[in-house]
Amino acid sequence: MKNKTVGNLLAFLTMAVWATTFISTKKLLETLSPVEIMIVRFILAFIMLSILFPGRLKMEKKQELLCALAGLTGVCAYYFLENYALYYTQAANVSVVICAAPFFTAAIATLFGQKGLLNVGFCAGFVFAAVGVALMSFSSAQQLQINPVGDMLAVACALMWAVYSLLAEKIGTFGYSNGQISRKLFFYGTIFSLPLCLTCDFATLPARLASFSSIAHILYLGCIASAICYVTWNMSIDRIGPVRAGVYLYLQPALTIAVSVTVLSETITLRAGIGIFFVLLGLFISEYGKKTYQLLRKHYKNQ
Repeated sequence: MKNKTVGNLLAFLTMAVWATTFISTKKLLETLSPVEIMIVRFILAFIMLSILFPGRLKMEKKQELLCALAGLTGVCAYYFLENYALYYTQAANVSVVICAAPFFTAAIATLFGQKGLLNVGFCAGFVFAAVGVALMSFSSAQQLQINPVGDMLAVACALMWAVYSLLAEKIGTFGYSNGQISRKLFFYGTIFSLPLCLTCDFATLPARLASFSSIAHILYLGCIASAICYVTWNMSIDRIGPVRAGVYLYLQPALTIAVSVTVLSETITLRAGIGIFFVLLGLFISEYGKKTYQLLRKHYKNQ
């Protein structure tokens, strides 16, 4: 029970940080390309994790291969797809689509033999949460704008995160520290990203990162949102599993709104408030819907 409580808390805190990263990425896209943001972010994360978790990590070939695949899907491919999705479409669209990642995670796990994940409670919770996310994401004057390229990139992004989450669960059984594992994932993420450097103009990069705002945003993305949060996310997966951890993605838009209200003094609309309620309801149903249904059924059966 204690491990599950810690796992849920870590998932929530991680999502609280990730809820603000769309803002930093959108700001950096004004002066940097999506690939440049991704590569600088990976390098910063790898450097920080190397300082915090030094020491060589020796693995078997099969374990090394799984780490490489996790680095490819959950680091390189995920951020490549997310950054370009944000480049082509609205951040609201991306946040809505990415909330499908828990459903993809459960579907893939079910496909590979894990039973009981795609139950009625989980699916109902996903529907409620998706409606809530949509209401929150388009709660202002901003209206839904379909962009096939950006929206399909966001779908692929959610799929990559689902695959990564299942790989991370398997890697967590190897017995290594989450810090060293996260360092290795960012090492592979950087390696797989190197061919993309051909599209970058690194000669002018220092000048384009010269402002205090740009430096603060890239340090936040690299050191906090990547280095620290990958460690806490993997710790959460170790304790509660990839599917239960994944449902916290539903909270991302709600937490973004909370930050806007408390820090930026923005007002919350009625539609956004209803959306938050639907998200919380969806999260509850996903987590406890099946148990609640069984308890109620047992209760009425005994009447």
